[in-house]
Amino acid sequence: MRPCPASVILESIAQGDPTPEDIAAHLATCAACRHRLDEARHDAAFLDRVAPIVREELSPIGAPRLPGYRIAGVISAGAQGTVYRGVQETTARPVAIKVLTAGDAASQRQRLRAAREAEIAARLRHPNIVSVYESRVLPDGRFAVVMEYVEGVPLDVWRPAPTTPAETRRAILRVFSNVCAATHHAHLNAVIHRDLKPENILVTAEARPVILDFGVAKAGGIRTTQTGEFAGTPAYASPEQAAGRPGDVDALTDVYSLGVILYVLLCGRLPYDVSGSLFEIARTIAEAEPTPPRSIDPTIPHDLQAIVLRALRKDKPRRYQSAASLGRDLERFLRGEPVDARSESGWYVLRKAVSLNRRRLAMAGLIALVVFGAGAAVITSMARASRQRELARDERARAQAVTTLLHEAFPILEAGNSELALAQRAGLSRLYLRLESGAFADDPLVDQAIRRLWARVYTGFGLPRRQFVEYAEVSLRNGLARLREQEGPRSPTIATTLLDLAGVVFYRQRPDEAQALCRESIEMWRAIDPRGPGVQEATALLARIRTARSDPAGGIILARQVLRDARKTHEDTDPIFDAMEVLIADALNTQGRALEALPYAERALRRRLRRCWPYDPDLLHALEVASRVAEVDADSTLSLALRRAWGNPEIADLSLLREDLRRLGEGSARLSADAPQVARERMQSLGRLLTLHEHLLGHDDPSQVNMLIAIHQIATSETFIEEKIDAALRASALVRRTRGAHDPAAIAWLEEAAMSQMYAGHAADAAKTTQAVIDIETATRSDARDPLAAANSQRFLAYCLTLADRHDEAIAAGRKAEKDLVALLGERHYLVAFTRACLAYALAHRDRLDEALTLSGDAIELADRSPSINPDQHAHIIAARGLVLAKARKHAQALAAFDRVWPLAYERSPTAFPWRIAVIRDALAAAAALEDTNAIAAWSARFDPFAVPQTATDDSIQVEAETSTPRP
Repeated sequence: MRPCPASVILESIAQGDPTPEDIAAHLATCAACRHRLDEARHDAAFLDRVAPIVREELSPIGAPRLPGYRIAGVISAGAQGTVYRGVQETTARPVAIKVLTAGDAASQRQRLRAAREAEIAARLRHPNIVSVYESRVLPDGRFAVVMEYVEGVPLDVWRPAPTTPAETRRAILRVFSNVCAATHHAHLNAVIHRDLKPENILVTAEARPVILDFGVAKAGGIRTTQTGEFAGTPAYASPEQAAGRPGDVDALTDVYSLGVILYVLLCGRLPYDVSGSLFEIARTIAEAEPTPPRSIDPTIPHDLQAIVLRALRKDKPRRYQSAASLGRDLERFLRGEPVDARSESGWYVLRKAVSLNRRRLAMAGLIALVVFGAGAAVITSMARASRQRELARDERARAQAVTTLLHEAFPILEAGNSELALAQRAGLSRLYLRLESGAFADDPLVDQAIRRLWARVYTGFGLPRRQFVEYAEVSLRNGLARLREQEGPRSPTIATTLLDLAGVVFYRQRPDEAQALCRESIEMWRAIDPRGPGVQEATALLARIRTARSDPAGGIILARQVLRDARKTHEDTDPIFDAMEVLIADALNTQGRALEALPYAERALRRRLRRCWPYDPDLLHALEVASRVAEVDADSTLSLALRRAWGNPEIADLSLLREDLRRLGEGSARLSADAPQVARERMQSLGRLLTLHEHLLGHDDPSQVNMLIAIHQIATSETFIEEKIDAALRASALVRRTRGAHDPAAIAWLEEAAMSQMYAGHAADAAKTTQAVIDIETATRSDARDPLAAANSQRFLAYCLTLADRHDEAIAAGRKAEKDLVALLGERHYLVAFTRACLAYALAHRDRLDEALTLSGDAIELADRSPSINPDQHAHIIAARGLVLAKARKHAQALAAFDRVWPLAYERSPTAFPWRIAVIRDALAAAAALEDTNAIAAWSARFDPFAVPQTATDDSIQVEAETSTPRP
């Protein structure tokens, strides 16, 4: 028998979509699904009636229900899926949520494509590529991808502010150049888009282009199209795509698509006629030459036409050999320099050189010939240097991106985890043998990249992983020998490999050998690109080596040189700056120049407090150096901050600080259940680090949230509810101080605090915190307010007031919540059922038993029939019914309800949870009234106030937290 269809399918039928034959056949035999369809039609009809009076952002029917996100509307919908506009509740950040149209009914190919798009796009971090934040499989089987929300228009529609046609064209070219850079970044990460077109590139109001839709992208290690399947849009496809040769599709395929896009931007039409069948289109793309742009628009300069036509070469070797090369040629055009697209003409180069240097070349014949000869040599040399600099940049970008990914993905080995250590070592052994056996010999770039990345990953963790580095050294040395055979004595790849090998050897405590390798790398970089970042990065390692070889003076000189030069090539937030500052501070201190070291140590510590996670070895090393340097000046800002965090106003307790460094250096691994004291000590260490953060960077520095998240994580994993509450309240206060008292970004933290307060038995505090949420929602502009979120907050307030025995207030809040939720969701929604259950409990305590029995009975009936209710909320409704029955002295029915609900929720809930206590109390009373000795014994055992729940309390907390702002 066919399984029952997902809710989203029934909802689409309820909205008027045709009923598939297999679904219709199932409905004919399944009464439960017919009832679900009736409910969906009822909801759809109701929403049609209320749509005009609720705001646009009401979650549409079929929208995904993602904890942590609020759905605000539909951006677009198609055959493959729907893109929703949403808001991340913790940060108020707008997001786009792409959801595969069908869950259970989705084809395997659709699912693979959706998962592939999420995996590929998540690899890429670039300002001109849409950011993917996370992906999830929804309960109904649909696949959802949460990504950056881009407010913009398609590239071919975007135009800058009104200006002259020439300036408009230049502005478009500058935007397009950024698209080329982003495409090149994707290629460096082994991702080929394969469907570049104006519709997949949005431009924001700030003229920032963003590439979207990696659904048909090709990536190393990820299977893409099947045999015979075409990937891409025919009008923008390359000849190799149109011919159906997936094996020939590579980065130059995207270069061709970029050429088509550039042609459309300049000429307003495609370069050739693409009407007719797919076969006719493929033949046109393969054979027809593009119409010269100047024949369409004579104002297009010759250089620009040459750039477009070179990108559109049918023969791949004659195209630009990278998207970066295309972008750089456009930049040359914008600067008025010679473009590579016309470099095949020597007369063109000469004319361009003369136009750029007219005064300098206004000399007689022989001098002009000499100058021309010299100029040609200079141009050749500059072009060669430019190409080498490009290769070096590409290599560094690839290494940094992949190394960062592996740092996050590789598990951190914990003490005693011998199975994981053995598995890793076995895997590395297999990889080593595969490398040395020539498994990647057909692709030398992959072979060399694996060797270098291996070294960078295992020397950069800051953890004892030396047993893995031995493979990296042998592999790098073998790879270096192969490189010299393939590329000669000098190349950017060889220079990079030498530097990586120097790092591995230095990590293995052989500084003399490391220094020789590092110097060789520096000399090679100076010959290739003397002003590029490669020289600075190699010099930075040499500074560390010199310092380790008991030459602090030499290390200081080199580090200062790196600081000076890196300002020209690196962003101010680049780790190279704090790395050199902490090195200088440490080296100066060893020379007895602690006072001189003090500003370097403080700057490095400030940078790393902002940049690093609390357990990061870089941060802990900077703190250790700062603690030694700060003793020289008791009145310095650094010394005062350390004393306030570790000691008293007079002296810092350095032994305690060193113990904190040890604890934090153990990482953020989940502690075993029998080590709560260790967890508490680690949390106290984080608290002192947070105090230091506040004193050095101020109470309102936003990066403090990293410390609070770390504290919150330990409190959650070790069930320290009071500390969890404190962290959530501090985080919400930080958000409200930095973003405003009524900023919605504080809501998530306040809701987290209120939920924990409730489960800890602080119902009055939970009500107060929830009222703060309602105050923020009330202060929000009416046209930006989410009515369902507001009604749900009112519902939770009623719940908290009920638990606090403030029943009159609970009744008022509950009636308002019920009215608002019924207006938004209808009479039969599970949230209405939950609200009525809480209201019934409060009414029972005011001896309004008839209404309480009616409401709690309705709530049970709705909950039992609802397919979407959360099990935790279902349990609370059953408990409320039992408590009302107990008040009405219906002891047998009450005891049956309590027996039913205990294993569902309260057996594992915190012992201080008010309803748990009420259930045990009323169950004992009911058992006594029935003279049921077995029940009395069972429920008496559960009343142990020191009993520890069998399951971590935060399982139930998280469930309720995730449903505290549910969506229909």
